[in-house]
Amino acid sequence: IKIENEQTIYNIFLIGTFRLIKSFQPFNNPNPGQRCYDIFAEFEISNDLIIKGVYNLNCEGGSGPSDVLVDVVGVEPYQFSIVTPITLDNGSNNIFTNLSPGSYTIKVEDACGSIEQITINLEDILPVVNIFTPSDLVRCSDIGNNQGLFDLSQQDAILLGGQNPNNFTITYHLTQGDADSGNYPLPQSYESLGSPQTIYVRVIHNTLNVCYETTSFQLIVGPYPHLGPDETISVCDGDIATLSANPGYSSYLWSTGETTRFITINSSGTYTVTASENYGDFYCDATKTFTVYVSGLATIETLTLVDFAAVNNSITVNVSGFGDYEYSLDGINYQPEANFDNLQTGEYTVYVRDKNGCGVVTEQVYLLNYMQFFTPNGDGTNEYWQIQGAQFEPNLEISIFDRYGKMLSTFKGDDRGWDGIYNGQNMPTNDYWFVIKRGNGKEYKGHFTLKR
Repeated sequence: IKIENEQTIYNIFLIGTFRLIKSFQPFNNPNPGQRCYDIFAEFEISNDLIIKGVYNLNCEGGSGPSDVLVDVVGVEPYQFSIVTPITLDNGSNNIFTNLSPGSYTIKVEDACGSIEQITINLEDILPVVNIFTPSDLVRCSDIGNNQGLFDLSQQDAILLGGQNPNNFTITYHLTQGDADSGNYPLPQSYESLGSPQTIYVRVIHNTLNVCYETTSFQLIVGPYPHLGPDETISVCDGDIATLSANPGYSSYLWSTGETTRFITINSSGTYTVTASENYGDFYCDATKTFTVYVSGLATIETLTLVDFAAVNNSITVNVSGFGDYEYSLDGINYQPEANFDNLQTGEYTVYVRDKNGCGVVTEQVYLLNYMQFFTPNGDGTNEYWQIQGAQFEPNLEISIFDRYGKMLSTFKGDDRGWDGIYNGQNMPTNDYWFVIKRGNGKEYKGHFTLKR
């Protein structure tokens, strides 16, 4: 239906939902046949008389809670009146003023003779625009950044509090003056200028434009809690370690369920703490992980020896335990490997140290060798043949044989050794053979010389 500028059209007997569109041709449009369109408003025409609602004018720009507006849909013009508890003919004016508190029955009649009534209690009705104060909006950011991008429209539902959003227009502004006038509305996606920053809100009814409401909230850019990097911690078996988060935040929550800034533990595992900085209904949080290992003293199970050589002997240390260990033969210089090569014959102390400071265990060992010759001639030197260091293995069994395999003597590791005598007779200068049986079941064979 075409309407010329400033033209009024009456008696359009159509019902339904309509919209008002402005059609225009821009001044600089190169296409003379092209037109542009703006949609101004949507409205509904019905042949039924409907009282859509009754509101007071207790809103900004309104006249107060004692004035009541009746919103109707039907065929204009309407006649408004109060029928109880008083009789008041308000004519075509849909606003009743200066009503005392109490209940009223309001009657509305349209041009077609349809009549509707509604009973209201002045204390129960809401204003034309009823606004609710929203919570602040919070964005979390890295330390040093106080600006953030906010979606202002996420406050819409909170502001209306269950009212039909199709009935209202919500705009956001930088100042209270702009909110009062409706000027300079902000885009829905808005980057804050600092933190905190106050945003002002204006809410108007789309068809009952008699008053408005304003409120405000803050945009807050909060830094994430700074907890530092994840940590790996060792605790000695039987000891207690304390895990702690940086101070100064609103709340803490550990993976153990504890809510203190620090906890004590005595078992290995992975522990996390989440620190939160609360901003009303919002918060910024960060999480830190502690990996805890329980360490302890080593147990030296066995020492594997390769000996009976002049300089190419070795010791391999076999340990058990749940620590992280390192090894030494002098208690000063430690190595991660458990074997020592190229050792000379002799006595050694093996040191096993827990890398996490939970202690050191030691054990003495002797790398054995045998005498290449001996001289049992009564001069008091080299009178007996024995395995060097055999006294450290008292269960060592040594057997002596001549070149024909005849056993001449047997003795233990803690005995004096062989004196070169068999059946009361001095054995002559010659080469003799030996067999050594160790406690680990291994045998060693060799020969030596007896010199007279």
